[in-house]
Amino acid sequence: MSHVTEQDLRMFVAGALDTASRRRLFSHLLSGCTECRTRASWLVSLLETDDGPPADLPAFEAAEYDEAAARVAATLRVSGERIRREQEARDRFLAAVRPLHLSFEEILERVETSRLPTRARAEALLALSFEERARDPRRMLQLASAARLEALSLPLAADAADYSPCEMADLQAWAWSELGNAYRRNDDFHESENALAKAIVARNAGSGDLLIHARLLDVLASLRTDQRRYDEAHRLLDLVIGLYQEVGETHLAGRALISQGSGLFYDGKAPQAAALYKKALTLLDPKRDPQLVANARQALLDAMAANGEYAEAAKLLLKSGLREAFAGEPVSYLKVRWVEGRIFAGLGKLDRASTAFADARDSFIEHGLEYEGALVGLEHVAVLLQQGRLDEVERLASEALEIFEILDIQREAVRAVAYLRKVCAARKATVELVREVVSFLERLERRPNLRFFY
Repeated sequence: MSHVTEQDLRMFVAGALDTASRRRLFSHLLSGCTECRTRASWLVSLLETDDGPPADLPAFEAAEYDEAAARVAATLRVSGERIRREQEARDRFLAAVRPLHLSFEEILERVETSRLPTRARAEALLALSFEERARDPRRMLQLASAARLEALSLPLAADAADYSPCEMADLQAWAWSELGNAYRRNDDFHESENALAKAIVARNAGSGDLLIHARLLDVLASLRTDQRRYDEAHRLLDLVIGLYQEVGETHLAGRALISQGSGLFYDGKAPQAAALYKKALTLLDPKRDPQLVANARQALLDAMAANGEYAEAAKLLLKSGLREAFAGEPVSYLKVRWVEGRIFAGLGKLDRASTAFADARDSFIEHGLEYEGALVGLEHVAVLLQQGRLDEVERLASEALEIFEILDIQREAVRAVAYLRKVCAARKATVELVREVVSFLERLERRPNLRFFY
C-alpha cells in the first residue's frame, strides 16, 4: 500500500478489508507517513475503545490484531499531536514574517532564533520559497537552498529522535523537489535535473506519500515543458492529475491542469489550452492560492486572444481583477497590459491597442526584459500600419532588430526581423506580414529548428 486513502479507512472501520489489506494498512500507518497519520487521526478513539477484533478473524490472528491496533492508536495519537504542534508553530512563524518584507539574510536570522522544530523550519522556508516563484526567482532559489540544508540536517538535529526515517526521507524529497523547481525557474536546467534525481532517491526511501510523489512529478513535468519535451510533460501531468485526484486534492489537480494547458499553448494549441484552463479554474481554491488563480486567468486570456476569442476575452478581463491582483508584481502586470493590447487590436480598437502596446513595450525594456519589449514592439507595428503611422513603423522595426542583435538571439529570429525591417523601410510592409513574423518568432521559441522563408 503506497498511501492510505479515505476509502481504505472507511472499509477498515466497516470490516470490509481482508487480513492482508489490514496488515498493509497498519504497517503503513506505523511507517511514519505524515500525511496518512494526519488523515487517520480520527481512528485513535475508535481503536482505543474497540470491543475487539472483527468476528471473522481466526483466534490466532485476533491477538495480532489487538496488538497492531494498540500500536497504531498510540503512534497516531503521539505523532498526530506532534505534527499539530509543528504545523501551528510553522504557521505562527509565517504569519509573523510575511508582512515584514524581510531580506533573505533577515529571514535566515529569524529562522535561527525561532526555536522552531527542524521540520517546521524547513517547511516554513519551502513555503516562503514557493511564494516567490513569480516575484523573484533568485530569492526563490535562495530560500529553497536554505530549506534543503535544513532537511538534510534533520538526522543530526537535536530533535532527530522525534522523526522516523520515512519522515526524514519525505522531507528531503520535498525539499529537493522544490529546489529543482527553483533552479528551473532560474533557467538552470542542469542543476534542476540533478536536484530532481536526488528527490527521486529520497522519495524511494520515504513513506510512499502520494502528495510528495505527485509534487515531484509535477516539477519534472514543468522542467520537461521548459525543455520543449512537450509529449513527455503531458504524460507526466496525466499521472500527476490522477495522483492528486486519488487523494482528494482537487486544487492541486487544477494546478496540474494549468501546467498541462501551458504545454499545449506553447505547442501552438491554443483552443485545447483554453479548455484546460477553464476546467482548472473550476477546481482551484482562490483562498488557498490567489496568485495561482490570477495566473490561470492570465493564461486563459492569452489562449483566448491567440484563438481569436477577443470579445469573450474582453469580458473576462473586465471581471478578472488581474490589474489589482498583479499590482505588486510589475512583470505580471505588464503581461496583462500586453494581452490587453492584443484584445483591443482584435476588436479593432486601434488607439487603445496602440497605447497598451507602447506602455508594455517601454516598461518591459525599463525592467531589463528587452526581448519581451521587442516582441511587443513588433505587435505594435501591425497596429501602427493600420493607423498609417509609417515613420513609427520603421522606427520600431529597427529598434527590435537592434535588440535581437545585441541579445545574440538565434540566427533565424534575426533573419526574420531583419527582413521585416527591410520591408518596413521600403514602405511595403503589410499587417499580414507583421503577424506572420510575430507568429514565427513565437513558434521559434518552442521549435528552435524552424527556418524563416520569405
